[in-house]
Amino acid sequence: MPAAGRGGGAGPATAGRLLLEAEERARQVLSQAREEAQRLLAEARAEAGKVREQARREGYEEGRREAAQELAVERQRLEREWSRRREELEKAYRQLVAATREDVLELAFAVARRIAGEALAADPERLRERIDEALGRLAVEGARVLLHPDTAASLTRCGPLPAGVEVVADATMAPGDFVIDSPRGGVDGRVDSQIARLRTAVAEEVGTP
Repeated sequence: MPAAGRGGGAGPATAGRLLLEAEERARQVLSQAREEAQRLLAEARAEAGKVREQARREGYEEGRREAAQELAVERQRLEREWSRRREELEKAYRQLVAATREDVLELAFAVARRIAGEALAADPERLRERIDEALGRLAVEGARVLLHPDTAASLTRCGPLPAGVEVVADATMAPGDFVIDSPRGGVDGRVDSQIARLRTAVAEEVGTP
């Protein structure tokens, strides 16, 4: 998963644009379906007219019966063709909606990851509250808190951590992230980990793989 802070110029405006493009593509699919239906109907009418004209010119009852049979066969062929095309268009529409939904979700997660990481990095007091809450859940006297060096430096201005808690500067951590390691377990406070848990919950809810 990309590190917090990445995402370039992605933002809510881009998500909105993707949704508008998806709606436009959906309208195009439905418009194609309507045009195809009109074309097939026009073909059926034209074919029926030809058959009736042929029967009229021949003037024979047998010709009319054959014309009716041919028309029925042609109508059935056109109905099968339209049914097949409609199924193809509906499948394409469903695939388009699913693909666009995943694109928008991915963009939303990237935006959330960047905003959350930047907010915590810029607000050491809020980060300190989250660390204190995590330490309280662990209920231990000794623990190591891994932080990005810049985050560790800014956190010291918020006062000392509880006795027995050691702050460890770790350059592999992203600004605003933290990981607590203790004899009773740990807490993963990295933004990427929280986004991953959110992604799993959303996928289970909407059925996205």
